[in-house]
Amino acid sequence: MPKINQTWQAYNKSLDEVKIDNIYEAVRTGYLVRTISGEGNVAVKEIQLLRKDWNLDGLSVIEIGGGYGAYCRELHKWAKVKDYTMIDTKSMLRFAKAYLEAENIPCAFIDTEGELPDKQYDLLISNVCISEIPEAHAKEMLGKLFKQVQKVAIIDDGMDWLENLLRENFEVISKTNCPESNQTNTYLYKAHKI
Repeated sequence: MPKINQTWQAYNKSLDEVKIDNIYEAVRTGYLVRTISGEGNVAVKEIQLLRKDWNLDGLSVIEIGGGYGAYCRELHKWAKVKDYTMIDTKSMLRFAKAYLEAENIPCAFIDTEGELPDKQYDLLISNVCISEIPEAHAKEMLGKLFKQVQKVAIIDDGMDWLENLLRENFEVISKTNCPESNQTNTYLYKAHKI
């Protein structure tokens, strides 16, 4: 079963060709942000949305689709994170490792081709990544991870199967239009166990 969609399979080939001699400079100047994740960095605004309802200090966090590490960096600025684990493709993780090491931010990395961790987390986050994973694999991965987390914050397209999976695993669920997106079908899903 494929773990990433065809678009990302092709994109990873391009990423593998990019030299990362000066990854920190590529991120700082915005080159990597524009190339990989589109214009702008909305991680700070998203973290502020989460902080309205949840205390983020002391949490063990797992992120699906961490990109080059912007969310990880920003969350470490705004909260005293206990530990942080990022799941992404090997191609993306090499950027994240280089960038977060340059920023001196601790993070564990899991390649999408590897095994999911057998660990409990306080918070699972994902920012417009779940919709880029083949549905069968996304359901399998989230089905396992949802049993290992207490809270979930996912920004992504409206997906009925995701809402159903959230209802099966969490007691309190909210779905709101994502104010940081220009797309009308993008939502912030928040869920937690009681």
